[in-house]
Amino acid sequence: MAKGQWVISYCLKEDGFPKLLWETLFKQGYTKRLEYVAGEHRMHGTLTCEMELTVFDCVAHPEWAPWKLRTLGTSLKDTYQILALHHHCQEHEELVSDMVMRYFPVSDTSHNSWIDRMSSLEGAMSTEGPTAIAMARCLNTLDSMYRNLAFHYHFTAWRVEVAKHRERALCCQLGQAHTQENMTRRRAAETMRAWKESENEYIEEINKAFTKCREA
Repeated sequence: MAKGQWVISYCLKEDGFPKLLWETLFKQGYTKRLEYVAGEHRMHGTLTCEMELTVFDCVAHPEWAPWKLRTLGTSLKDTYQILALHHHCQEHEELVSDMVMRYFPVSDTSHNSWIDRMSSLEGAMSTEGPTAIAMARCLNTLDSMYRNLAFHYHFTAWRVEVAKHRERALCCQLGQAHTQENMTRRRAAETMRAWKESENEYIEEINKAFTKCREA
């Protein structure tokens, strides 16, 4: 992870998706609170948050190995929400198929099971009511908008980083050019002094020769 001030939280007081995620995992048999490790730092004046979520072992299912999930956001508050939302127990989707979180956007929306789940909302065969369908569509539309904005944000941050590197390189080149200019100016001044001295010596020799000619 990047350098910065890091905090550890279990999101015990976080409403929204962290709370819903824990309630879902608790129903699956998890007893150890999820651990969120996060750090905020500024990148060229823009606040950025890096976060890692750790899901520990499950007492009810010892065959499930602990695992971690990482993501980037703009601040602690929104990154807690996005990380919890995208988790959605995608590893154990059959267990949440009858829970309220089954239509929350998962981290991999290209997965066939997720596509089938969303397709089941369409048409006359859907068993969901209009409110649930509308809420599912709204959630996924907002999630799609967030992903696009996040991509634009990180792409812009990358371009800023590239521009900063180029600026430093150009500043270095400019400094070298100033150094070369100063050296050239000093050499030109030395050449002018040498030329002036040679000119004076030449004039002095001419004057001496002219004086000798007159005296002769």
